[in-house]
Amino acid sequence: MSTDKSEGPHGRVLLFQAATQAAYRLQISEQELATIIGRSDRKNDDCPPKGYQNVSETAALFLRVYHSLDTLAGSDSATTISWLRSYNIALTSCPIELMRSSAGLRDVLDYLESCLCR
Repeated sequence: MSTDKSEGPHGRVLLFQAATQAAYRLQISEQELATIIGRSDRKNDDCPPKGYQNVSETAALFLRVYHSLDTLAGSDSATTISWLRSYNIALTSCPIELMRSSAGLRDVLDYLESCLCR
């Protein structure tokens, strides 16, 4: 039996609520969040779609990006928003654009986590 709190309907609801709140703080629109986490219906209500394990995993990755960026920016929202929308030489793109794909989201997370380790 797993103790992963993101399993089950209640855990997924909390995960999606947290992702929606993080997107709000980063000034990421509902449509952008839907693209990032893989919701094809473009609706981000509090309840995740049933059977979408990959969407839940992607939402968890998005939250890790948010927390890493928030830590690096010292909780300065203007800095986090600017960083997401600005060209990054190391990533060779704007992070928000990369995050539209699974691989790009992982690249952004890997970059931020490597910065945290320095």
